Amino acid sequence: MNSYQILYKNSVVLAVDLGSSNASEEIQSYSQQGFKIFSRIIQAASEEKAISIFKAENLSSNSNESVSVKSIFLFRTNKLQRLAYLGYSAASIAAVIALMMLVTSMGDSALVVMILYSLASFGLD
Repeated sequence: MNSYQILYKNSVVLAVDLGSSNASEEIQSYSQQGFKIFSRIIQAASEEKAISIFKAENLSSNSNESVSVKSIFLFRTNKLQRLAYLGYSAASIAAVIALMMLVTSMGDSALVVMILYSLASFGLD
């Protein structure tokens, strides 16, 4: 098996055999052309196999979609699913507020109430 360095740019993926005599020059040339160097060396029998391993392992990790607070909380879905999500969120917040008020008023037995609440909430999931 040979060791391959993967380089990628948009949808183009290249594998450079690290055992070849001009591997470092080839990698440098591709990186100057805008190719990104994959952080891991892939062991494979051929260049094609190395590229297929890279694509199988990193299909979703190289997407250009950015993760932000807006994309997490304002996801696209139909209104019925969003209402259920918002309802669960509001109910969870209300339960935490009620539990905190109960804990501050109970004192010593508050730990028992918190344990029972956490067991009940984990049981519902």
